[in-house]
Amino acid sequence: DLLKFSREQIGSLMDVTNFYVALYDESSGLYTFPYIVDEVEHVEDIPPQAMKNSLTDFIRRHGEPMLVDEATQHRLAEEHEIEQVGHWSPIWLGVPLRTNGPVFGVVAVQSYHDPTLYGPRELHLLTQIAERIALAIERRQAFDARLRLAAAVEQVVETVVITDTKGVIQYVNPAFTRITGYSAEEAVGKNPRILASGHHPQDFYSQLWSTLKSGETWKGRFVNKKKDGSLYTEDATVTPVRDHTGAIVNFVAIKRDITEQLQMEAHLRQAQKLESVGSLAAGIAHEINTPIQFVGDNVRFMKESFKDILSLTDRMLELVKVISEPAPDAPGAPVLPSNPPDTDLDYLKEEIPKAIEQTLEGVERIATIVRAMKDFSHPDQGQRLPSDINRAIRSTLTVARNEFKYVADLVTDFDESLPSVWCFLSDLNQAFLNIIVNAAHAIGDAQKAGQSARGTITVRTQRLEDAVLISVSDTGTGIPEDIRDRVFDHFFTTKEVGRGTGQGLTIARAVVVDKHGGDLTFETETGKGTTFHIRLPVGAPSEEELTRMLEER
Repeated sequence: DLLKFSREQIGSLMDVTNFYVALYDESSGLYTFPYIVDEVEHVEDIPPQAMKNSLTDFIRRHGEPMLVDEATQHRLAEEHEIEQVGHWSPIWLGVPLRTNGPVFGVVAVQSYHDPTLYGPRELHLLTQIAERIALAIERRQAFDARLRLAAAVEQVVETVVITDTKGVIQYVNPAFTRITGYSAEEAVGKNPRILASGHHPQDFYSQLWSTLKSGETWKGRFVNKKKDGSLYTEDATVTPVRDHTGAIVNFVAIKRDITEQLQMEAHLRQAQKLESVGSLAAGIAHEINTPIQFVGDNVRFMKESFKDILSLTDRMLELVKVISEPAPDAPGAPVLPSNPPDTDLDYLKEEIPKAIEQTLEGVERIATIVRAMKDFSHPDQGQRLPSDINRAIRSTLTVARNEFKYVADLVTDFDESLPSVWCFLSDLNQAFLNIIVNAAHAIGDAQKAGQSARGTITVRTQRLEDAVLISVSDTGTGIPEDIRDRVFDHFFTTKEVGRGTGQGLTIARAVVVDKHGGDLTFETETGKGTTFHIRLPVGAPSEEELTRMLEER
């Protein structure tokens, strides 16, 4: 409608029998024709086309208005600047469409009959009109873009919240209502603190506002409360919005509800731990079977020995009775047994205490394995707790013993002065297990390759200034140089099918780095072995967080 009106207005000043507007899409290299009137080429709906080397394209590329007569057209064609597209006219007038940026189209008029129809006056006039057409088109495109953006914001699954510089909500999208339960009418004009759950200390919000007011983008995670009082967790990115002067005028928050995702991740981690326990079950059964076997043997031995002891005791009681009665030559005196009972008393004195000691040792070994299994597989309570890292590693080594005992000797060097580490211990147990099992497999591979007879796994802990360091070394094959930058990639493995999923080190890195803010690095030498270093910050919680945790308990 705008272009039709523009043509009608120009028509009062110059001949516009043949008039068209071509808009150029830089991404596709194609022209579209939102408006065209042509007495020779009767067209209503022209599909997008390249029009390469046409007069239209020539004007766009050079960015200057041009009055082109027939002689000029032939000259440009001979110079290979243009090619004939459609019908050439004796006189053609084209003006680029632009505002402050690149040329995005061309407006043109032409005559098929009168080569004197247009001159400098018409060129100047069309140039003036084209500036206004370009501005109107640009505004319309910007308006359409805003409409598309608004439609997208209305339909996205993420929550979108816009506030003023004081934090007063000015806009929320439908996803906000769907997730929080608050309608737009209930939210607009309020502060986002209507969602506050009490899970974050005041300095959490102070740091957020400090970041935003400095003009930086804030990224983090909220535990918020819905209108019905239930809690949910969301990842958020909050960005300052500036006006044309650079002043901050709004803040926009894009937030994604990750409550179900976190629950699924928790279930997945627990499933991975159970999967690890399942894969180690045969070895654990073997570990338990050995002490159970000698506990049973010793109990059976003591059972049989106790029969002999009872028999000997009965004979002893008879002897005591004889001694306490009248002299042997007295009438009716009992006859003392001529032979001692068939019992090796010295043997029983020596072996029964040994059997009892071995039985107690076997029971303690079983109890240790069961405790280690319990420590290893116990799920987290959804929050960091102070944990004994040395004890956790000992439990993990007990659970994994059958993985390495046939291929490697274990050397431990634990720093008993380690402080408690505030962590998700169950996740760390999984990370420790994955690295230890990897070490055992690396040594097993070295043995298969004939590089060594029996290897060594060394586990050390060390206290740092504000962290603890765990190092797991093996004397295995080492990591080849060409794959060292891929060892933490998802599903990357060099093991045969059924022996490795390629997730062990990925999970370990996610637990140590992403979840605990630590570091997971390695040193390796091909053919000699690898050492993985796990650095964990001690990470004591703030006073507010500690108070909240104690209240929850």
